[in-house]
Amino acid sequence: MNKTLLLALGVLAAGVILMPGHAVVAAAMVIVSVPLAVWLLASPAPEPEPSPTVVCHPELPAPKLVFTHIDESVGDNGKHCVRYHFAVQNWADFPADLFADASWFGPCGDQVSSRTAVNLFAEGGRRYNGFCGLKESAALQDIWFFIGLGETPPPAVYVTLVDRICDIAYQSASTPIPAA
Repeated sequence: MNKTLLLALGVLAAGVILMPGHAVVAAAMVIVSVPLAVWLLASPAPEPEPSPTVVCHPELPAPKLVFTHIDESVGDNGKHCVRYHFAVQNWADFPADLFADASWFGPCGDQVSSRTAVNLFAEGGRRYNGFCGLKESAALQDIWFFIGLGETPPPAVYVTLVDRICDIAYQSASTPIPAA
C-alpha cells in the first residue's frame, strides 16, 4: 500500500481520537496507527530509478563552422531582418548522445532541452543566437542568427557546442561573414 495513503489513514485515526464518545473506535485506531507511523518513519526511501550511463567525449574535434547563405525574413515582431545561416561542416563527428533529451535543464522555448547547447558568438563574446533543443547532430547543418534590416553584422562569428552534463565545450575557429 502507498505510504502516503497509509499516512493519511494515520491522520484520519488521529481525527477520530479527537471525536468525543468514540473511545473504542479511537483506541482501535491508535493501536493500528502507532505501529504504522513507526513503520513509515523507519522505512528507507525508495531507490531512485537508475539513470543511463553518461559517456563524455573529451576527444572530439573542434566544430568546423562555415557560412552558407543569407536570407531576408519578417520576424515575429513584424520587423524585417536578415538571417545569416551557417553549418558545422563536421557535424557527423558529434555523437547522437550529445543531443539526447535533458529535460532537467528546464524548457527550451517550446522544446525539451537537449544535453548540448549550441551558441553563435561574435569576436569579443557577444552571443547572437543559441540553440538548446537540437535533437540530432544533423541539425548543426543549419544554425543561424538574425539582425535587423540595415544593421551591420559582426565581421566574424564562432560556434560553441557545450555538453552541459560533462561540462565540455567544443569551439570552432572564427568564420568571416560576407557582406549582404
